[in-house]
Amino acid sequence: MPGDFVGELNFSGPIEGRARYDRHDVSKTNVNFQPHKLRIHDARPICSELSLDHEGFALFDHPTPSADPEWIKANEQAYNDAVGALIKEVTGAALVVSQINGLKLRFADAANREGASPPAALVHADYTRPYAAIWRKWEGDLRGEDYSRFPRFCIFQTWRSLTPPPVDNTLVFCDASTIDDSRLIVFDSVVGGEEDKPANKWESDFSLWDEHQRWYYFSNLMPDELIVFKGHDSDESRYAQSLHSAIDLPIVPAAKPRSSVESRFFAFFD
Repeated sequence: MPGDFVGELNFSGPIEGRARYDRHDVSKTNVNFQPHKLRIHDARPICSELSLDHEGFALFDHPTPSADPEWIKANEQAYNDAVGALIKEVTGAALVVSQINGLKLRFADAANREGASPPAALVHADYTRPYAAIWRKWEGDLRGEDYSRFPRFCIFQTWRSLTPPPVDNTLVFCDASTIDDSRLIVFDSVVGGEEDKPANKWESDFSLWDEHQRWYYFSNLMPDELIVFKGHDSDESRYAQSLHSAIDLPIVPAAKPRSSVESRFFAFFD
């Protein structure tokens, strides 16, 4: 169903000590969610105006050979190669590489699927500035590459709905130009037990409630459309990191549980 709607997002409340969101051992999680209702604007009417260097997110036509999650899982490299080629084309990057283990399938009905990941229903950005550089080094070390030779690098995240509309849940984005960094809270994101192992623990950002933020979604997403959004930019004049979150859509007849695929990329610029 197209158009704006009012939805509920989980922002951060006050947190005692170092904030931690631990998906490996939930008993160590100390984040304090504060839900707020707000207007979510339909970005369809302004698609042509959106910029990765300003709002931090954009929508592209990008057909996939199959919207079957099992096909994507079995053909991860081919899928990432196709998405990486699009990122290189639209950004002018000299080199684009997929993040190791950066592809993830998510399902709104994950509770009914063994080993499945649910949507991430919290207002967050995945990479702080310091940890984006650390992650770049992790990736380079794993590949035997020194990516610091490039003067600029970005992390681009991509998201595709694999379920045709209507669906029950989607991803929403905050216009990066409306984000006040003083309203962000650094937290440790933990997904593995060996916390000194690359990609098991890193820094991310939560957001406190901020009425000045402006939030968007894309109505009626089809599997042949791809959202690209910026996770980091080492060029601070074009930083534009977009907060994002999963959100439940207004109930409509015949809405299906959302399935989606996300994949992450490093882009390097001469």
